[in-house]
Amino acid sequence: MTPLASTPSEQPFVSVVIPIRNEEAFIADTLDSILEQDYPADRVEVIVADGMSTDRTRDIVKEYSERHPRLRLIDNPARVTPNALNAAAWVQ
Repeated sequence: MTPLASTPSEQPFVSVVIPIRNEEAFIADTLDSILEQDYPADRVEVIVADGMSTDRTRDIVKEYSERHPRLRLIDNPARVTPNALNAAAWVQ
């Protein structure tokens, strides 16, 4: 195994992509778990690709994104995982 770099700026940039739809009951715990990682915060982005949820999922993610600028919510109108992953790949 290769050891991790010794300084945060040497760590690779990581994108966490979460395709979701109607995950009101679980999304907060999921986001908490990801955001509490000890990986350098400036080296991680979280992209939540929502498949047009009809519950409070979007509201919960929006609340998190207001507190955590590295978290972004994007739309996935096709409502399928491959489209969500492709859409996330184009986020700048």
